[in-house]
Amino acid sequence: MKFPVLSRFWPHLNPLRSGNLFRAYRSVFKTEQGQMVLQDILREAGFTDVTAPDGPLAFNEGKRAIAKHIMNIMRLDETEAAKVVQAALNLQAEYNKAQDTTHDRSDY
Repeated sequence: MKFPVLSRFWPHLNPLRSGNLFRAYRSVFKTEQGQMVLQDILREAGFTDVTAPDGPLAFNEGKRAIAKHIMNIMRLDETEAAKVVQAALNLQAEYNKAQDTTHDRSDY
């Protein structure tokens, strides 16, 4: 099945272009700066979080879907993916710690 119009906008739908897209994602996100950005995307997307029952489920799932899309396009093996996810978890922990100290009112 061909997607002539769609493949122009979404090259991953065109098997002939998917390798190019894969290589583009890898070249961007395999650099040191790219890894920092990918980790921040995973952190911001709440990639490893679970949305509370009363939380904004559809919104959070949409953010996680984008992060997962990036990881899937890059075709990371399990070890590479685990390293990126762990780095994102570490970044989230640092972010949470910074937030806690920023809002510390014990000196007031």
